[in-house]
Amino acid sequence: MSIGLHGGLAQEDAIHVDTTIQEKNITYPLAIKIINRLNKIGKVHGVTQRRTFVKEVKSLRLAIRHLRYVTKRAKAKCALKRLRTIAGILMRELRRQLPQHCLFECY
Repeated sequence: MSIGLHGGLAQEDAIHVDTTIQEKNITYPLAIKIINRLNKIGKVHGVTQRRTFVKEVKSLRLAIRHLRYVTKRAKAKCALKRLRTIAGILMRELRRQLPQHCLFECY
């Protein structure tokens, strides 16, 4: 981009690139996205859920950060398993309360 702006004056042998402002490639587990989406679907359709698990998902998301560290890996794996369980609970609850065609064909 700098070469495009300044033309031949900006051409050098070595180029130093500052990447501190680049976007980070951080992805959260799919279960968190599913849980947030299911809560949103329930709210849009006016379904009163037994639990939304919002606070628990927040604490579990923080526990997942330690997945690559050996000493905390067991806690992170338990958190991932619990997130999958919560996603299944919410999916079954919405499947019971919404018409079958609405949940799986629309979303």
